[in-house]
Amino acid sequence: FGAMRDKKLDEIARILFPVADRLILTPINNPRAAEVETLAPLARRFARGIVTEASSSAEALRIATTETPNNGLICVTGSLYLIGETRPLILKLAEQNYDYATTRTTESDRQPESF
Repeated sequence: FGAMRDKKLDEIARILFPVADRLILTPINNPRAAEVETLAPLARRFARGIVTEASSSAEALRIATTETPNNGLICVTGSLYLIGETRPLILKLAEQNYDYATTRTTESDRQPESF
């Protein structure tokens, strides 16, 4: 989660934070962005799950992809600026995962499983 400091952060946190199993706070590379230090007290007040502070959106995405189970959901939210910042990283991850899945499927089609 990352947002602009001029938004209703208290209201956003009250609505979004309690539904997250894991909340990752991140700065956004924008002069209007709220600092993680501003978001942390809101997380302590409203979050019910694990709260982690990241130093960048790239680190937040790395934490999310590492800590989320395979059947879990990662939701990048708070600001469209954050979505814009993470979109290229997400597309790159999706491409890598697609290449891995395609390679793995192709190899398993060629090599029968041994029991």
